[in-house]
Order: sequence, then structure tokens, then C-alpha cells
Amino acid sequence: MTKTENDNYFNEYKDMILSLIKLPKNITNEWIDNAFKDKTVIKNDKFKELIAFNELIDHFGISFQDLSKVDLSNIDCEHMLKLSFNTATIFPPQDKLPKDYCPSKIIEFGKSPMLGVEELHEKGIDGSGVTVATIDFGFDKNNHQEFEEADIEVIDLFKDTETHYHAHGVLSNLCGKNIGLAPKCKVYHYNTYQSHGSEVDFATLEILKDILKKVERGEKIRVVNMSAPLLRNEALLAESDPKKWDKLKTEQSKPFLEIIEKLREKGCEVITSEVFSRDFSCCDIDYKTKKLSKPSWIITKKDFSETPCFIVAGKSIPQYSTQNDYKLETRSCYSWAIPQAVGLYCLCLQCNPNLKWDEFAQICKSTSLLTDDGVRLCQPVKVIEKIKEKDMLLSK
Repeated sequence: MTKTENDNYFNEYKDMILSLIKLPKNITNEWIDNAFKDKTVIKNDKFKELIAFNELIDHFGISFQDLSKVDLSNIDCEHMLKLSFNTATIFPPQDKLPKDYCPSKIIEFGKSPMLGVEELHEKGIDGSGVTVATIDFGFDKNNHQEFEEADIEVIDLFKDTETHYHAHGVLSNLCGKNIGLAPKCKVYHYNTYQSHGSEVDFATLEILKDILKKVERGEKIRVVNMSAPLLRNEALLAESDPKKWDKLKTEQSKPFLEIIEKLREKGCEVITSEVFSRDFSCCDIDYKTKKLSKPSWIITKKDFSETPCFIVAGKSIPQYSTQNDYKLETRSCYSWAIPQAVGLYCLCLQCNPNLKWDEFAQICKSTSLLTDDGVRLCQPVKVIEKIKEKDMLLSK
């Protein structure tokens, strides 16, 4: 994109967000609490789906808002930290902000791979020599400075996919120069369709076939990052009976699993949300206290304290539609955690090219740390040490 095209794109996106989220003149703790409960459906021509106000607030928060003349000092820091914002948000002077709430420091704190990964990067363990394929929404590498040093080749088999913030989040956590766990890995990024539908599953199958062709030609693609379930069609979404759903998924998965098995035989692992959640999870970090916590939406993992986690909420990602801005993520999701796990796997493959995903997952668990907050945190430095220790034993 040219600078003019970028500026126009930014302004269109900004105007859309501001038209959807109308803030009151007096923002209070009570208003923030109620906003996250407000399920009023918002209609907008630029959204393909109807969306509730609480979902808008949960995702966009106060991004792009001009709050320069708003007194926020009566809001406590904990409530303000619930609201996403970006570096395009205009805040009032510091004396009109909650105590301990400093937007620039919060963004900088979150603009990091965390987990001690910088120590590995400084030693040259950065994913060099490892190739990954990502299957996600449309992506334009030139849209943000976070990717200016990344080795990303965008492949669009369908020619009609649209760029989307989701791909920014995935790729920044995988190979972003500041945020990514494996900034030097090579990435084939396959654009696919947004949301759900039979066309999404069709696209996934065609992409997996193309990846298999590349691998069979000798390209060393070691892992496929798919920050989504394997299947996302309407029939599965509409089926409410668990037994019928399982049967339907088993039948529909067959052609996908056949290709995945062929890829695995050739040394390429496919990591979907189902595969990730068998061994890993994600957690939140509080900027003010640095405490970790279990996301409120994770209600099924009774063994959360036994599952190695990656930090998602409390980190920053590139602001979609701008070249230089970043956005604070205030909600955890597997979408951003999966590329962190895949990124760490890339670091491990750099040290041991023969390492299988299941072995990697077991090493992550055995080296993880149960914090005082009750969260079991993945420890990348310990993981790499374990792999090197294992290799030394095998070489003797």
C-alpha cells in the first residue's frame, strides 16, 4: 500500500469503530461494568455479522477514542485495565488518569514475547532455519512495522480473501520482531476466509493439500499453525446433539485427517485448537501487579493448574489498519496462544530438528512452573535447556 492508501484505510477503520462504540461524557466504574454486560445488538453495514455491544467493548474497548478532555481520575486502575486501547487512543493528562495507569508503559510492557524468550533470542535461538505454514485470515505484510523484518510469503489460492486483524495477532505472536517467539522462522502464510461456513472448510482442505505438495517436493515445512478448530462449517455449528455432533465431525474430518497423517509421516505437524488444547492453555497477566490468572471463559479445564500456559491477555499486538500503532489485548484466546506454542516449537526444532510435537509438549509440562497465582506457566528457557541436555545424553 502507498502512504495515501494506508492513511485512507486507517481512517475508514477508525471511523467504523467510533461509529459502533459511543462513549458517554462521564465514564465511571459502573459504566465499564455495565458495558461488559450490555448485549444490545449493534447493526452496521460494514460488519458481515450482527454483534453485541459487550463484544465490541471486549474487543475494541477505547481504541481510537479521543479522551483528551475526559476526566478519568475517578476510575480505578483495575477497571481501566479491562478496556483495550491502542496507541492511537488520545488520553487526558496523567493527573486526569487513574493512579498507576500509564498507557505508554502498559503498551511497552505488553510489546514483548515474555516468558524469558528474549534471553534465547540473544543467544541466537530465534527460529532460524525452521519453516512454518500458517492458515489464517487475509494478511498484508506491508501493513505494519512489526513484520518489516519477518520472512513471510503470503499465498492466496482463492484470490478473494480479505485482510483481517486476526492474522496480525497470529503472525505477531509467531514471528513479529518485538512480540514473536520465533522472529527468524520462515513463514508461508495461507490466506483463507473469515468466520465460519462450508467455504472455510473447503479452503482449509485445499490449503492442506497445497502444503502437502510442497512437503512432497522437498520443502522442509515442519509445522502448520491453524489458530482455529479444524472444521468450521454451518452443519456442525447447527447441530446441538453431542452424539450427532461427534458422529458428524468424525465423518467430515476423514479427508482432513488423511492429509494431516501424511504430513506427520513426512515430519510436519498440524496444530489446530483441538491439538493445542490437549496439552496447553493460556492465561492473563495484570500489568499493575504482574499477577497471572485463569481466563474467566476457561471453565472446562479442571486441571488448569497442571496445564502449561502462554500469556495472552495483557500483551500487545499490532493495531490492524495502521503502520506503527499497537493495541493492548485484554482478553485471552487460543488464537494468540497457539502461535506462541508453535513459535517455541520452532526454537526447539532449531536445536533438535527431530523433535516431535508430543515430545515437545511433554518437555514443556515437565519444565513448567506452578506460580503462586495457581497458574502453570511455560518456561521456554528451561525447555531449551532440557532439549540440549537430552541431546548431550544421547550423543554420549
